[in-house]
Amino acid sequence: MLHSTGFLVLACVAIAIQSFLLFLFLFEPCLPYKIKKRPVALQTKQFADLLEVLAGAQMHQHCDVEVLTNGEVYFEAELAAIRKAKKSVNLEAYIFQKGRVTRRLLKALTERAKAGVKINMVLDAIGCFATPNSYFKEFKKVGGRIEWYHPFR
Repeated sequence: MLHSTGFLVLACVAIAIQSFLLFLFLFEPCLPYKIKKRPVALQTKQFADLLEVLAGAQMHQHCDVEVLTNGEVYFEAELAAIRKAKKSVNLEAYIFQKGRVTRRLLKALTERAKAGVKINMVLDAIGCFATPNSYFKEFKKVGGRIEWYHPFR
């Protein structure tokens, strides 16, 4: 059966269809996203309700929400929170590549690990495949723990 002409034709048709779908996926135009409604004001109950739905979490009366407007603001807030940690830091990242940002993050995590703070990182093996293990040498030496998430296991 595997050497039949029919099987070869079927395989070629399947490859052609997959190639066409891949072509469409890679080269289709982006959807034109537009916000038609005015954004919800941050200090309103409507924003809190929207946030609960989007995050899949329930807000309580004494919760504080701080809106971080972009990646730079978020990263600085993340570093500040890491530097203040007293018991533990749990970090999960899909992409963690060599660079200035990750060096700063690793430095802050390493400093907290030296101070006795328990540091746990979960990194995606595919999103971090280009980052060598040697990049984490100092972090691991002071007790930092990395767990690699493998989505295909």
